[in-house]
Amino acid sequence: MRPKIIAIFLILFVVLVDKVPADNADKEYLSKGVACIKNLEYEKAVGFLSEAIRINQKNAVAYNNRGTAYVFKKDFVNAISDFTSAIEINPKCAEAYHNRGAIYYKIGSLDKAIADFDKAIQIDPAYANAYNSRAIAFFYKQEYDKSRGDVRKAEELGYTVHPGFLEALKRASK
Repeated sequence: MRPKIIAIFLILFVVLVDKVPADNADKEYLSKGVACIKNLEYEKAVGFLSEAIRINQKNAVAYNNRGTAYVFKKDFVNAISDFTSAIEINPKCAEAYHNRGAIYYKIGSLDKAIADFDKAIQIDPAYANAYNSRAIAFFYKQEYDKSRGDVRKAEELGYTVHPGFLEALKRASK
């Protein structure tokens, strides 16, 4: 089941890349980078987003998006670095915390993942994806009550939790 859950996380990354507007000078490169991610051209995306960062080193969105491109390239070290840079520039960027948490989850650092999901939720209490992601991390820590609580909250916020995960949680809780 874990590979399916990772695929769900990766789908979420693409949804997040367009969320925040860009600064003027680097907007063109940022837009090109996002388009490349959507077209599955991750190496080109890294190039465009690197240029956006060269122009404006304080663009948290560019770092977050480049981190996303690195995730798809399976370059988790650079992804974590970029998500961390986005957080340092904009400590209120819930998406960057969520994205970094997803990578910590992927590499097996569940406590770090949960800490990042906690921070994303603290910043944006209506961030349903973060509740879902934290539920999955709690599941793998065998903290089923916490997992169920986060599933309920994600669903209250309108998130559709994967039926396979719900079934696995139900089985594990018996």
